[in-house]
Amino acid sequence: MILEEKLPKINEEINFFLKENRLSLLREGKSIYLTASGMSMYPFLKNADKLKIAPVKANGIRLGDIIAVDRRGGGAWFTVHRVVKISEDKRYYFTKGDFHKGGMDMPVTAADIAGKVVWVRRKNLEIDLERWAWKRTNRIIAKLSL
Repeated sequence: MILEEKLPKINEEINFFLKENRLSLLREGKSIYLTASGMSMYPFLKNADKLKIAPVKANGIRLGDIIAVDRRGGGAWFTVHRVVKISEDKRYYFTKGDFHKGGMDMPVTAADIAGKVVWVRRKNLEIDLERWAWKRTNRIIAKLSL
């Protein structure tokens, strides 16, 4: 019998295992699929949207891209936010949730970026974020969000 007070610890361990497994797949050059949870990217991403996250190199990240950030020590989940600013030397990436009215998140480096959201599915709607029109739309959203 599992005591109730042990369940949160077990769930936390499972979540960290899953996260490490997903990071490993991305490092091997494989895409992963996640279900969005939360409202920080609303209305562009909604709770329960299916996301395809592909591996990405730092030179492949552009303004407006939606990236999955591994905030080490920040829990068992990725933060999925939009790139709204890139430092001139391209060492730091500034992200922000579309729903957040306040400032940007803490800057991240290429080492913190797990991957890039390239595809979204919501019910019967599929959005290929790698298409030219969506790249342009995301860039405009990033500029407007500041």
